[in-house]
Amino acid sequence: MDKPKVLLIDDEEMITELVKEILSDTYDIDSSNSSVAGAEKTKEGNYNVVLSDLKMPGLDGIGVLRKVKEYSPKTDVIIMTGFATIDSAVEAIKFGAFDYITKPFEVDYLRQKIENCLQKQKLNVEVGNLKEIISIHEVTKALSSSMGLTQLLQLILDMGCKLLSGDSGSIMLMNDATKELTIGAHVGLNAEIVKNLRVKLGEKIAGWVAEKHESILLTNGLENDKRFEGKEPRKEIKSSMVTVLKFDQRVLGVISINSLKSVDFFDERALKIFSIFANNAAFAINEAKNYERLKELDRLKSEFVSSVSHELKTPLTSISASIDMITGGYAGDVSPEVKHFMDIIKNNASRLVGLVNDVLDFSRTDAGIMTITKVSLGINGLVKSVVDELAPLAAQKGLTMAAEVMPNEVIIQGDANRLKQVVVNIVGNALKFCSTGSIFVGVSEKEKEVKMWVKDEGPGIPK
Repeated sequence: MDKPKVLLIDDEEMITELVKEILSDTYDIDSSNSSVAGAEKTKEGNYNVVLSDLKMPGLDGIGVLRKVKEYSPKTDVIIMTGFATIDSAVEAIKFGAFDYITKPFEVDYLRQKIENCLQKQKLNVEVGNLKEIISIHEVTKALSSSMGLTQLLQLILDMGCKLLSGDSGSIMLMNDATKELTIGAHVGLNAEIVKNLRVKLGEKIAGWVAEKHESILLTNGLENDKRFEGKEPRKEIKSSMVTVLKFDQRVLGVISINSLKSVDFFDERALKIFSIFANNAAFAINEAKNYERLKELDRLKSEFVSSVSHELKTPLTSISASIDMITGGYAGDVSPEVKHFMDIIKNNASRLVGLVNDVLDFSRTDAGIMTITKVSLGINGLVKSVVDELAPLAAQKGLTMAAEVMPNEVIIQGDANRLKQVVVNIVGNALKFCSTGSIFVGVSEKEKEVKMWVKDEGPGIPK
């Protein structure tokens, strides 16, 4: 296992050599007797801890601290100072130093300070991993809630910025027809600018990422990055991560998160977390888009059913009205035989209207827009009207149908059309399966409750 890397910066060579000898068994020690050169080493050194003297020529300890935080924000700094400069060491902590130690110091005390620092860094990594897990869990919860795409995109971006301490960002969605990216959600961006923003594949940074299917980490704008020569960066962005949102090899869009801070740039670990987060976000976005497509198909289906039902009911109503006029003698006398056949036509037309209404009701129920209108109605009258309507159909099958009602009318509160529809459906089922005998439709009252029932001589329901 690699040793933790420690950089010692002190203008006294004797101190640097002594500390290196003491700590080299536990840590990978590097040193510099120049404060300026030592601070520059942190640009590429990937040090865990910097031990810096406070009083040095060139840069003092505060200056070294600032440079280290600029070059390597994850590196912690411990200030070494004499008793006379403790106040300055405390001031250094306000600027971001992890701790300070006074000279002369005991070896075990110095080791403990470094170990405390390393333990804090380890804890930060564990907290970061936990935040990643929590954020991914939140994306999964957002998916299961079946929220709209626009709301989901904003939630994902807000969670991404919170997870990675981003100051601004955006999610751009790919239009499969035009191969253009447009803003689906944004944080910290000018609303007027993003409103009409269109980015083609290969254009700008987002278009490049969408075309290459890559994740990129940018610091200090686009300086020294030949991939984006000629592309104008936003000068206020100090660090940025951009990655493709991809599901099943299909590009859904691009997500970016930016930092406006001069220190604490995004690093490779943050980019790795960001990429994992984006993969889960892409899954959620794909599901949300599928959900919206299904909702649109369902809406079109409901419109189609409603339109077709209306077109069917109009001629059926006309047929029923024409039959009433014929049987009423408006076109001359009607023989009993003709009237019999006219009644059959009208009954079947009424059945077709009922089927159309059933289709409409199913469509309304499926869409969650079925309405119930409560009115006062007589239950005896409801039963009699069902029997009067269906008795001719029973007679066609050689069956008899009768109503068994209460001596006095009972008034209830309910939706007359829906209640009648339920009874008609039950009696219709009896008509369908009963081949001989009688069908009785009745109603009775017991302890302030009304019970409606249908009795027939059919085969019954198999057990």
